[in-house]
Amino acid sequence: MATISLRERKKAETRDALIREAFTLFSKSGFEAVTVDEIAASALVSRSTFFRYFRDKESVVFPFQAERIERFRDVLFTQVGAESVLDRVRRACDEMSDAFTNRAEMGVLHYRIVEASPVLVAKQLEVDYEWEVAIAEALQRSGVDDWRAKVAAAAIFGALRVTVRYWQASGAVGDLRELGRAAFEVLRQGFDFTPR
Repeated sequence: MATISLRERKKAETRDALIREAFTLFSKSGFEAVTVDEIAASALVSRSTFFRYFRDKESVVFPFQAERIERFRDVLFTQVGAESVLDRVRRACDEMSDAFTNRAEMGVLHYRIVEASPVLVAKQLEVDYEWEVAIAEALQRSGVDDWRAKVAAAAIFGALRVTVRYWQASGAVGDLRELGRAAFEVLRQGFDFTPR
């Protein structure tokens, strides 16, 4: 097992402090009212240190996006055994459910911060598009034509987005992985709203 150097540990602690303080301030005052200087001061670092970790104020609201989308794509594009492309999508979504569940409290806070800010709602749509594109690409690589892949990816990711937001809005009550699988089942059944 690789050991983490003191320098790397300090960097991780500083990044975590910036995220934690930003979320606390955004929760109290709203995203638009908080400045980068206030976040840095609250985390006991300089403004320039903030920008070593985050490109801008919006980025600190989505601190795990890059690593999550990278992992999601890794799973999507790695076939295990004879699984279908939809099996890979489900497996990638299961893994992301676990990642969201591991940070459930932060996810609930994130949901509330984003919902209260038109700027962040727009940023969330931009971020979400990366997931949809990844699913479409996986479908295309498996031989699905471009249009059908994009339609299917939009439907799949739309269902997943609603599921995650529903879970976060509820205070992260329930099993996100099971909710995600139920969302897949709704898609599989199509638009049959016969009571079950």
